[in-house]
Amino acid sequence: MTKLGRTFTSAEARAAGVQPYELSGPRFQRLFRGGYARAQTTVSHRDRLELALRMVAPAGFASHQSAALCLGGIVPESSDVHLGTLRRRRVTSGGLRLHYFARPPEVMWFQGIPITTAAQTFLNLARPLELIDLLVLGDSLVHSGRVTPEELRRFCNERSADGVGRAREAAALVRAGVESPNESRLRLLVISANLPEPVVNFPIVDGSGRVVRRIDLGYAKYKIAIEYDGRHHMDRQDQWRADLARREELEGAGWRFVIVTAADLFRDPAGVIHRIAMALRQAGCRVPSTGLEWQRHFAA
Repeated sequence: MTKLGRTFTSAEARAAGVQPYELSGPRFQRLFRGGYARAQTTVSHRDRLELALRMVAPAGFASHQSAALCLGGIVPESSDVHLGTLRRRRVTSGGLRLHYFARPPEVMWFQGIPITTAAQTFLNLARPLELIDLLVLGDSLVHSGRVTPEELRRFCNERSADGVGRAREAAALVRAGVESPNESRLRLLVISANLPEPVVNFPIVDGSGRVVRRIDLGYAKYKIAIEYDGRHHMDRQDQWRADLARREELEGAGWRFVIVTAADLFRDPAGVIHRIAMALRQAGCRVPSTGLEWQRHFAA
């Protein structure tokens, strides 16, 4: 009789003396069809991938959303584990999705698991993701330290694949220093509204050259700061008060703040564009017509 590991297949459970009917009982948890763990086991993303790769013989590596999560990327949720193969095969186990690669992709190792690299994963997801979600992914992969914007652009420019046009478009917009998905979305709204591109994570320095604050998006020439405010103020009162004090200091030095919340971004993107455009005009910037390109990514 064999001993069960952290995760195991139904066949491995039978070999360990576990009856099939017991797998649906309270002692075990089902991860996907044919894959299980003990009920008290905390199963990590890596554990699920290791089990999936053992179960699906043609699979050679994790890819798409599953690889992105390993790399610290932010992607829309997927209920499936995504694996890649160089052989055309079908997977019948629910919860597992197998992607066929006609040519070997770039692969790296993550905690003993083969996964596609950050740039390869970004390109793989260009076809299923909307551009706005692909930009969020790219910014988050850069923030996690897995790739640089330049490496991402170079990789996409050198490849030909389904969705490569969208990958190149999104890669051209990826920037370093973006710290949240809604900062990525806010920057895309500004750019797609034909407004000047602001500097990401713009540093404010004091008289001695010390950085005293970083602004989410800034126009230094016009002293305009655009900040996404998605914090739970009641949970972080001390930090909130400190931020307000620093904001007042900057306003006293001539800076103007445009504060954008999640409600603003998702319910009134046109209003956000109007507020930023007005601030720029009042600061002396010649602002072109914003047009309607932004509606491609945001509901009007």
